Amino acid sequence: MSNAGTGNRTARSRYGMIGTVLSLCAAAAVLWAMTNAPNPVRPVPFDQVLGTPSNPQVKQYRPEVSMQMAWTETDSDLIVRQASGTIVRWTPDREQMRPIATTESVFAYCPAENRLLVNMANTAVLLSLDTGAFLRISDRRYDHAAFSQDCSVLAISREDESFVRLWQVGRGWTSVTTDHPVRNSLVLSRDGSVLAASGEAETPGNGMVLELFDIGSGTTEPTARVSGPSIAVGDWSMAFSADGSGVLLASLVLGQTGLKRITSSDGLVRWGRDSADRNWVSALAASPDGILLATGDLDGMLQIWEVDRGVIVAEFDAAQPIESLSFSNDGRRLAVGLWNGTIGIVGADALIGH
Repeated sequence: MSNAGTGNRTARSRYGMIGTVLSLCAAAAVLWAMTNAPNPVRPVPFDQVLGTPSNPQVKQYRPEVSMQMAWTETDSDLIVRQASGTIVRWTPDREQMRPIATTESVFAYCPAENRLLVNMANTAVLLSLDTGAFLRISDRRYDHAAFSQDCSVLAISREDESFVRLWQVGRGWTSVTTDHPVRNSLVLSRDGSVLAASGEAETPGNGMVLELFDIGSGTTEPTARVSGPSIAVGDWSMAFSADGSGVLLASLVLGQTGLKRITSSDGLVRWGRDSADRNWVSALAASPDGILLATGDLDGMLQIWEVDRGVIVAEFDAAQPIESLSFSNDGRRLAVGLWNGTIGIVGADALIGH
C-alpha cells in the first residue's frame, strides 16, 4: 500500500510539474504576443473638420469630395476643387465655405497672385480671385495644368497630345515635346525650373513613362526619362521635393503600392518602398521645407515620411479613404480631403510628435 501510495504521489507530482510548466509556457506566449503585437494605428489628431460628413457610395464620388486643394498665400483659406467640378473657398477659422467657380476637369492655383486656371465652356481661363476678372488663354480645353510657386511659369497639356505648352514671364509661350501623351500627371518644381510629365508607354507591358525637363535651361528635349513596369501600372500621384532635386512618385506595380524618389537631373531612383499590404496611394504632398512628405491611401492610412531617407516617421488612421492632401505654406498645417466629403485640418507638430 505504501509503495502504491508513493507511486501515486510521484505521478501526481510529475503531472503537477507538467501543468506548471505548461501554465508558464502559456503565460510566456501571452506576454510575447502582447509585447510583439503591432501597435494599433492612432486616429489622425484633427484639430478641425470642415463640412458635414455624408454617406459615401461605393465606386462613386460624392459631389462634395475634395479632389484637389491648395492654401492661399497667407494660409487663411483653402481653394478646393470638388468632385462635382465646383471650386469652393473654405475659411477654416470661420468655418465658412463659398463657391467661386466651376471647372471641367483642369485645376491649378497660384497663391502668389491668387489666380486660378480652370476650363470653362471648353476654353482655358485664368481667373483672378481678387478682382473676379477672366483672362482666356486658349480657345481649347486642357486636362492637366501646373503653376510655379510665384506664377512665373505655367504648364498645360492635353491627354491626346504629345507636348506640353509653357508660359514663362519674359518669354511668352513655348512648348516641349513628350514621347507619349500626358495622360496621368503634370507637375512643376516650386521655382518652375523643372517639369515632370507622366504618360502611358505605347509598348504593351511597359507601364508608364516619366519624362523630366530642365525648363530653366530652355531645352525642349527631356533631360531624363524613366519607363517600364518597375515604375507604375496605372495612374500615379506626383510631387516635387521643395528644392526641385527629386520627384516623389506614388505607383502601383503588380498589386504592390509603391513610393519612390527619383532624381530630377538623371532619372535615377534614389529610394523606393513597395508594399503588398497597403492600398493605392491616392494623394501626396511635400512640406514647404522639403523635410517631410505626407501620403494618403484608399484604406485611410495617413503616413508621414522623411523625404531624404525615405522612412516613415508617423502613421495615422483617418477612418476614410484619403483623396487629397495639402500642406499650408508655412508648413504648420496639413489639410486632408476625405471620401465622406469633409476636410480635416491637423497641425504638423501633432503629426511628427513635436
